[in-house]
Amino acid sequence: MSNIYLFTGSVDSPAWKNSANSNSSLNPNINLTTPGSYVIGFIGNNTPGSDFFIGINLFFNGDLARNRISAVAPNTGASSFSVISGATSTFGERGSNPAYSSGVPGSGSLSYTTGGLNVTLTAMSVLAPGSSTDLITFFSLGTTGNPDVGDNNHSPDTVGSMTLTVTTVPEPAGITAVSGIVAGVLVLMRRRTGRRAIG
Repeated sequence: MSNIYLFTGSVDSPAWKNSANSNSSLNPNINLTTPGSYVIGFIGNNTPGSDFFIGINLFFNGDLARNRISAVAPNTGASSFSVISGATSTFGERGSNPAYSSGVPGSGSLSYTTGGLNVTLTAMSVLAPGSSTDLITFFSLGTTGNPDVGDNNHSPDTVGSMTLTVTTVPEPAGITAVSGIVAGVLVLMRRRTGRRAIG
């Protein structure tokens, strides 16, 4: 399994939101306190076949024990995506919850509300296999010059994007706003007939 790196901007000139290979450097903190739409790219060191799905778990406000948004999209370039139910086990942050040592249940939701703000996953897609993008190795930003030579993979990266839409909702005064996605995107990959991790 490779690390998942988040970025804003284009694939040609990404502004990285996490880096390196430690727990602290891999946990992005994306500020979502202003209403609007946030387009966030994600990239992993693998290009699965078109019969796979890519899933995400999003964690908020430093709570690594409970994912709040979970979604899955086909690895075809299509713009369709759907929620991951709470009955589905996924890979994700384990935080301080030992019950998640063998997986994290899907959140069963595409939105999360806290502190007068609602965050909704409104778009998610994954580039179809065949892209020659090579921006990372398994555990670091950067490339070897060839598609991941030296990483026992020799394949281009898997690249996708998601849009988070933040809106205001009436809340009592004194509740703090969303501080951002923390530890953000954890990716799982699923064949049409089963599940397995990227890697």
